[in-house]
Amino acid sequence: MSQFIYTMSGVSKTVPPKRQIIKDISLSFFPGAKIGLLGLNGAGKSTVLRIMAGVDTDFTGEARPQPGIKVGYLEQEPRLNPEQTVREAVEEGVGEVLQAQARLDEVYAAYAEDGADFDALAKEQERLEAILAAGDAHTLENQLEVAADALRLPPWDAVVGKLSGGEKRRVALCRLLLERHDGDVPRTREALEALPGVGRKTANVVLNTAFGEPTIAVDTHIFRVSNRTGLAPGKDVRTVEDKLVRLAPDEYKRDAHHWLILHGRYTCKARKPDCAHCVIHDLCRWPEKTPSADPLLLP
Repeated sequence: MSQFIYTMSGVSKTVPPKRQIIKDISLSFFPGAKIGLLGLNGAGKSTVLRIMAGVDTDFTGEARPQPGIKVGYLEQEPRLNPEQTVREAVEEGVGEVLQAQARLDEVYAAYAEDGADFDALAKEQERLEAILAAGDAHTLENQLEVAADALRLPPWDAVVGKLSGGEKRRVALCRLLLERHDGDVPRTREALEALPGVGRKTANVVLNTAFGEPTIAVDTHIFRVSNRTGLAPGKDVRTVEDKLVRLAPDEYKRDAHHWLILHGRYTCKARKPDCAHCVIHDLCRWPEKTPSADPLLLP
């Protein structure tokens, strides 16, 4: 029988003065399992997750992952320094490697100083080089670029405090990937969706953008365009996605969701669709479309 990848036994937590948030929680699950916590506000869902991640250690009972397992925790509202740039925030995920590299540069410089203790410097150099080797420091820049591209991060020099909520969450997820997964972006849908905060849409974006997989990520724009035009009508996102995947020719699948997003964002808008400038006006089945015009005759 497979080992449980995580186990909680008899976990309880009480906060002052005597308010018990959770009581006698026990659970175990196998590798690859996906679990969800349901409950009313204040029921203790976030507390359980923080305990599982090792963020909250003030509890009674036992909570432990299988040895060698790293646990990532993506908060609902990520804690980011609003004054940092995107790159500075992401680099916190590889802070140990960057600090080791900076310290190693100091060690190299110290060899040239008068009265240098070569034995001590050599030991320090060996320790630092081990950290850099474990973190694949020679590929660090590539790790950063791949992770940023896969998650469609804002420009490196963008200020965190000016980002949208979704952009901040992607920055936090990128930092978490680098910190907990050694910078390796998973290449399968199952592995991606196992990451905290990653659902099917984000997994599709990563597979498409980073690895060239012919996936179609359905967001609100694509869902609206697909239903409004009659291209791939469906009552839920998955139905629309499945229909688009079947309909789109293989050679266009990789770019299809980009084109549909742009069409929904700039032409087939939610409140004021610009039907007069729509290149598929004559094919659209939406009965409420605005007055038509031949797009080929427009200036």
